Amino acid sequence: MKCLFLLISIFFLPFSIFYVPSCYAAQWIQKGETAFAEGETADTEICGVGASASIRLNTSDFEEWGNDFIIDTQTEYALDNSNKLYSCRFTAEINKTVSKVWFCITLSNPPWPTYIIGLQDNVPSAPCPNHPSGVWLSSNTYTPSIVDGHGWQEVSLTPQYTLTAGTTYHLVIKYSSGTINSDECMSIHGTNPQNNKVPYDNTLDLMSAQLCSTDGGTNWSDNYAQPLFVIESNAGEYEGNPYYKIDEDFKIFGDALWRGEKFIISGGNKTVKKFFFYLRANTASPSNDLYVVLEDITAGSVMEVKAIDKSKIATYYKEYEHTFDTPHILENGKEYRLYLKSPFSVAENCYMIKRLCINYKDPDMTNQALISTTYGGADAVYTFYNGTWSDQTSPESYADIIFKFESATYDSSGKYISKAFDTDSSSEFKEISWEPVTQPSQTSLKFQIAASDNSGGPWLFLGPDGTESSYYTEAIGEAISSRHTGKRYIKYKAFFDTSDLSYSPHLDKVTIEYAARPLSGRSLEAYNTPNPFEAGRELTTISYILEKDCRVYIRIYTLLGDLVKEMKFSPGEEGGRGESDGYENNVSWDGKNGRGMLVADGVYLSQIIAEPRDGSKIIKEIRKIAVIK
Repeated sequence: MKCLFLLISIFFLPFSIFYVPSCYAAQWIQKGETAFAEGETADTEICGVGASASIRLNTSDFEEWGNDFIIDTQTEYALDNSNKLYSCRFTAEINKTVSKVWFCITLSNPPWPTYIIGLQDNVPSAPCPNHPSGVWLSSNTYTPSIVDGHGWQEVSLTPQYTLTAGTTYHLVIKYSSGTINSDECMSIHGTNPQNNKVPYDNTLDLMSAQLCSTDGGTNWSDNYAQPLFVIESNAGEYEGNPYYKIDEDFKIFGDALWRGEKFIISGGNKTVKKFFFYLRANTASPSNDLYVVLEDITAGSVMEVKAIDKSKIATYYKEYEHTFDTPHILENGKEYRLYLKSPFSVAENCYMIKRLCINYKDPDMTNQALISTTYGGADAVYTFYNGTWSDQTSPESYADIIFKFESATYDSSGKYISKAFDTDSSSEFKEISWEPVTQPSQTSLKFQIAASDNSGGPWLFLGPDGTESSYYTEAIGEAISSRHTGKRYIKYKAFFDTSDLSYSPHLDKVTIEYAARPLSGRSLEAYNTPNPFEAGRELTTISYILEKDCRVYIRIYTLLGDLVKEMKFSPGEEGGRGESDGYENNVSWDGKNGRGMLVADGVYLSQIIAEPRDGSKIIKEIRKIAVIK
């Protein structure tokens, strides 16, 4: 009789205590590559892979920049008789008054003849196209000496002559006087292949060539090699090609032998999307994958580490192209390092790169003219790690590696429209929030929402005040307009804008919270039996239906909201198992709390939370359980 009276008392407590809303609270969370791919992009794109993917503005106006200057071999042209002439043909980069020229030689046995070195105009017509005019614009004589030795030589020109940017000229060397033969002469260096590029910034110079004459300058032929020379102005400006040689097969392996390029960004911010390296594997089976690392030296942080599958890298030198998971902004004036490493490779099974060197040989002469014409000048330099980072900046070893970026600019605006999400019933939409909360100051990201009774629409996108002219702008969460209440399907539209084309807003995750009235057969349909039950003498079975494998939490609360017990079930096991036609899970509760003690008589609330493994909506339901003894 006591038990019956207690049970009657419990179920006749005020109704408000037992009220459990007939709607369940849920969330639609959209994130990751697969989920975003279900929507529509308009001047936007999905960047990255897997769960870390985000949506950004499209990148366009692609431009490659970096050191793409390739050397395979050195060349020598011997000025060993009086009829031989040599020309470095080039296009002037800027207006400048030339005071000196630099060229690179090898000497035979002394004594050596005297040569004339100077500038001449270009003649585009016959007998051979684009040859020296034969008239000196500025020149001087030069006699090699034992003091100079091999390597780079410096000659001052008189009178000083002003070059015009965009005009083709020739730096000509010809015999002047003295004994000359194959044993008493000098040879002029060049390199192969004929890049037709300016090393400093890799701009094209299609006139760049080595020309040779064997008949005193009447006829000229192309040596199909890259001329090796530097021109210095009276204002300390330089242009030309200082790369004398290539050093090959610099190994990359282990934790203490990494190689790359350190550089400072100039000329404005650059948004980089792809990178290129010129390399090879030394065997068909390197021990470990190769990793490309982009490091912000100024900030002291690694921006990205990108793995390159070792099976993709050949045993001969070639260019490899890879795309960053996310475009990166390299900021003007900041210092960065792009390098290669392979931590678990060994010396016998590793990777190789080349480096370009100026091979500076005379320590008594300033190296500024040569360094200033390498890739990026002194703002870019070969660097390697063998426990600490070392930068090759001394005159004898100043060098650069071969690498490139593909830079781009973002579109100024774009949109992303999500798929239509089915809440399974008419719903009340509560709040929208998104990540990241903070965007670059030059950008903006805002939203509108549309809801419909049908999966195919119609769709009217509205802002928080229920009009087409307003937008959701509070990333931490903003209440959704009540105009969407009662609809079953929902979409969002994201608006991306930037005032600086180096920057883009990005969207990693969107969460929409709603409360829905379950349709028959589509909710958890949770219940428990027996109810009430006698704790300590019997169990009650909590039953619910899942259509998908879920991670499930069952939490038992008192009516005052105190947690009594929590049970967890993994996707696929009993308690978290789902099937497309619905699978009924049965979980028992013995009436004990989390410490193993029987709970007191009374009414408890069981909350069931089902989180589908595929990332679709989370379902929550609450049921009453009565305990008697």
